[in-house]
Amino acid sequence: MIACLVLTACASAGPSTQLARRAGRCAWRVCVTTNETPNGRTYLIKNDEPVPATVVLEFKALRNMESAEGRRVERVVEPRSTEVIRLDRTGRGRTATDLAISIDLGASSTEAEDYVYAVPFGGTVPHRLI
Repeated sequence: MIACLVLTACASAGPSTQLARRAGRCAWRVCVTTNETPNGRTYLIKNDEPVPATVVLEFKALRNMESAEGRRVERVVEPRSTEVIRLDRTGRGRTATDLAISIDLGASSTEAEDYVYAVPFGGTVPHRLI
């Protein structure tokens, strides 16, 4: 069974949003947190689940920022691992994003899957599912 949660966020670089962004957006034990840097913004995706998670960040609007991966960034995050997505600052003014985040448990990407799953009948040893 694949479950999906869609989160929508609108953020600017103002100090009033710093604490809200650091709190992150989570579904199950998969969280996306944001950190402002001098050169832009990073999104840290942490998957504490025993299965892969597919996370999609869709940037509907970007002000003074750009992503090298385009406006739709899809990552399959391996179990108990972390991925980083970076936005680069492109101008001197305020930065802002209009962002939709979706988190699916499992590797629901259209790319090839090669992940080891921990299954209930396998104890603590991961097994490849066919």
